[in-house]
Amino acid sequence: MKKIVSILLISLMLSIAMGCGSTNSEKIQGDSQSATNHTDEEDVNNDTNQKVEVDEGLLEVEVTLPASFFSDSEEEVTQESLEEKIKDEDGIKSVKLNEDGSVTYEMTKKKQKEMLDEIKESIDESCQSLVDNEDTSFVSIEYNDDVTEFTCVMTNTEPNLSESFSVISIYLLGAYYNTFAGESDFDVKVQYVNEESGETVYEGSYQEWLKKAEASGN
Repeated sequence: MKKIVSILLISLMLSIAMGCGSTNSEKIQGDSQSATNHTDEEDVNNDTNQKVEVDEGLLEVEVTLPASFFSDSEEEVTQESLEEKIKDEDGIKSVKLNEDGSVTYEMTKKKQKEMLDEIKESIDESCQSLVDNEDTSFVSIEYNDDVTEFTCVMTNTEPNLSESFSVISIYLLGAYYNTFAGESDFDVKVQYVNEESGETVYEGSYQEWLKKAEASGN
């Protein structure tokens, strides 16, 4: 299932990157380092704004992922291909491709917890990629256990263009985890801190970004 989780996260990040690169160029005012770990633990258009729906039963849950999560899949998404991917997955009872392109998984709560842990692993990898990116000055990126607060330490005294766009990716990482967990009322806050001075050089939130994106018509 980790492969499925990774594919979904990559697809989501690609969708956002492509959309933001051409339309939403909000720049927050304002070379590769190491060490990234988490602490103890609507598309800027309509598709991205779709939420992951979680219907919880006593022992099982139904998780419905929007069609946008599969839009960049290298292969055609069919009922047969989805069933093939989960056939050896313990804890996933069924999968259904819905008419609108969304996909509903029925799984045990234990499996959902396992997948949330795997999402955190993928978030770690994504954050490390941002740190390793030669166009950013991130030294470390840490987040809290419920993935609602990210602290990004950087050597720059103000965000450059790449770091300005990176915040959108970070918002979406936190949003993906929380919507998959079934949270309906959440925000993801991101803080950029200068390594030398300890001063906050930027702070923002996922909900604020959504409102600005909607207001601009993206």
